[in-house]
Amino acid sequence: MMLILLTMGCANDAIEACEGFDAAQPVGSVSIDALTEASGLVASAQHPGVLWTHNDSGDTARLFAIDESGAAVGSLTLAGAIPEDWEDIARSGNTLYVGDIGDNDQSRAAIAIWEVPEPTTLDGDGSAGARRISLSYPDGAHDAEALIHHDGSLWVITKDADGAAVYRASDPSADSQALSLETVLLLPDAAGSLPEVTAADTSPDGSSLFIRTEAAVLVYNLARGLPEALSGTPCVAPAPDADDGESIAATGRGYAALSEGANPTLWLAESS
Repeated sequence: MMLILLTMGCANDAIEACEGFDAAQPVGSVSIDALTEASGLVASAQHPGVLWTHNDSGDTARLFAIDESGAAVGSLTLAGAIPEDWEDIARSGNTLYVGDIGDNDQSRAAIAIWEVPEPTTLDGDGSAGARRISLSYPDGAHDAEALIHHDGSLWVITKDADGAAVYRASDPSADSQALSLETVLLLPDAAGSLPEVTAADTSPDGSSLFIRTEAAVLVYNLARGLPEALSGTPCVAPAPDADDGESIAATGRGYAALSEGANPTLWLAESS
């Protein structure tokens, strides 16, 4: 087991603004009546300018595709999937990973990731078979809202009252239907407080990690690797002028984010 316990770090370092970012701008409302509690967001690989999103708990096993104005362009049902508390979505190549990782009561024996291929066409309501990957923590149940795929592994960032912990499951492409998470590190304080992480995503080129908290958007440089990056100090990108969102997608030109509620606002922040 690899464990890096960090009690010092970002809280004692100056958190600087990220260079080259424009202010996050509202670009439109999502025109999907069924999307009432947007929780995850990721950029499409197959369809430039398209984002995949989904509801939190209470919906059927489906993803919604929207363009960068918020207009609906398709949907995808995950055949065979049974959602419990979907919180985030990640991507590796043309494969989508939906994180059924929420656990408000911290009572689940295992969480789940639903793996599904991204459709090559967007022609209304599509469907594809999904594979369930069961994940178990080494130290009991945790609530989590952030999932990423990076360097061949799935990474879960928890939303615990005493701070965010980072866990890794190696090789999700293996045939095994159950994987054990390993503890990687405790996320240091950022911007002077323990971050309550609500979403995360890596840039398409794998160079940056975006973490959305309840108060900020943190950006980490992944040149040294993900554990090393998270043990250091991020920069702070301009955040959406909304405190009700828990999604973020790195777009290659910056990031996109959604608010919650009916007809959620889509925000874009571009970087040079």
